[in-house]
Amino acid sequence: AVGQGALAVQCRSDDRRWMEAMRPLDDGATRAATTAERAFLAEIGGGCLAPATAWAELQDDQLEIEAIVCSLDGTTALRASGSCPPEDGVAAARGLARGLLDDGAREIIEAAREG
Repeated sequence: AVGQGALAVQCRSDDRRWMEAMRPLDDGATRAATTAERAFLAEIGGGCLAPATAWAELQDDQLEIEAIVCSLDGTTALRASGSCPPEDGVAAARGLARGLLDDGAREIIEAAREG
């Protein structure tokens, strides 16, 4: 699932002292990857019942993104992938989602929700 394995630490946005204390815990590569993955899922209209996932990983200063939407019976698998600078991860992930939707992912997701 999107974002699996990434840990999050939260505090109030107005608590500057704790925000500064937690800053060393923020891993930029993990943040870029999970933000792109979540953008894909939001754009594809995914959720608990959507057979869709994305994986992003920073490699050599490029964010590599892979996305898949599969039918529940496994007979159809739509795949997309791309590479971009980390700061463009959200736009790239959304573009992959739109491409998969154009290729039939919408129908697969709707069938999964109905079935």
